[in-house]
Amino acid sequence: MTDNSDEIHTVNSSNVYSSTGTGTINTLNLNGYAITVLMTGSDRVWFACSPVGDNGQAQVSWVYEWDGEQENNILRKYPVQTQGILAGVMVNEVPHLLDVRGRLLAFRGADFAEIARFPLGQDELLWGVGQAILRNRAVHPRGMIYNGDEILININNRIETDTGDPAYTSKFAGGIWAYNADNGLYHKNSCSYVAIGSTGTSITDYGQHRVERVGPIIEYRPNNKAAADGGSIIWSASFFADDTATATSGITGIFTDDTPDNTQKWGYFVTSQLFASSAVDTWQKIYTIYKALLSSTDKIVVKYRTEEASKTEAICSWDSPSRLLTSTDVSGYAEGDEVQVIQGKGGGKSAHIIGITSHGGGYTIDLDDEFLGVDGSCIAIFDKWVKAGEITQANDKEQWKGLTLMEQNTSPWIQLKVCMQFTGANEIYKHRIINKPLIKE
Repeated sequence: MTDNSDEIHTVNSSNVYSSTGTGTINTLNLNGYAITVLMTGSDRVWFACSPVGDNGQAQVSWVYEWDGEQENNILRKYPVQTQGILAGVMVNEVPHLLDVRGRLLAFRGADFAEIARFPLGQDELLWGVGQAILRNRAVHPRGMIYNGDEILININNRIETDTGDPAYTSKFAGGIWAYNADNGLYHKNSCSYVAIGSTGTSITDYGQHRVERVGPIIEYRPNNKAAADGGSIIWSASFFADDTATATSGITGIFTDDTPDNTQKWGYFVTSQLFASSAVDTWQKIYTIYKALLSSTDKIVVKYRTEEASKTEAICSWDSPSRLLTSTDVSGYAEGDEVQVIQGKGGGKSAHIIGITSHGGGYTIDLDDEFLGVDGSCIAIFDKWVKAGEITQANDKEQWKGLTLMEQNTSPWIQLKVCMQFTGANEIYKHRIINKPLIKE
């Protein structure tokens, strides 16, 4: 593509550049649109055109199908109802696109249909509306790949605002997301301070929720790579090193995944709301069935809630591995409530309050778990998840555990948040919830 973002020129096997004639597109006259995605198949070139500049709020983008040879020979043109298309990738000769509404779209012969969607609000859009190809966007034009098994997307979690400045959504984390037909769309990898193979106190975080900028993603499979080497993909990104959001506080780097799986990690999943068998149920117990844990530091923490509550975001500083200080008003929280660090040292992990006291116009928060290698400032989210209990290697004899729910357990629905601190290929097989109808019909 050219700097004009409305022309395509090719280079042949002899490295000869074509400015006109065979292998070029140079008379599109896009009028308020720019080429934002370019994909190549075995006998087709696909490119997406998005509204830019003053035309940035237009509700239609276009996808063009070209034979890749004859000058300006557009075979077909498809409308897509969206304010912009951010990235795309070919999957077995089928073009797949990601738009600013967070929709993953697949071509189905005559149009593009949604197959998955990032968890955005109805009126929320990913960062990049009206921006041309080289501007900073939620996904880089080369930020999607297909590795033969699934689509991988390097995405930040910035969204559009009325002021024109980006905001960060708490509805999903930045980093590497993956899509396959069996598991749908899920978060797979985070950006982190931690070097591959780190163990013990060298760990300082378990992944940054907020990612400021993102670049391309590629597969990493050199012929001379040893089996023990970490990394099957490489991506570029930047995030903030502490509680601030300035360029001087950021960390920019090249990141990779941990294929040897010998670094301790913390991850979690949240279920959808599970509704009562009657109008209202008493939720009594949760059974967790899992594979034997491999390390004495491995654990599974099961949490639940039966009502939604607003969250509080707080700038904090680490006083010790299990103590935070903040001047943010967190007086609405008490023993048992959850604290999840989303930015800075300790990022990616959550714990629960065992004590909260006021001091000097602020608060001291003591936590029920330690965060390794932490110092400085961070940003944390205070929430109302109730801890049902945790499972450690001491419970491995039977590889299941029942956790009794003692409070806040009568409701039309229940929702689980299951956190896992694992090193190696540990697994959770399933959860079973025991409930009793409160209203007999």
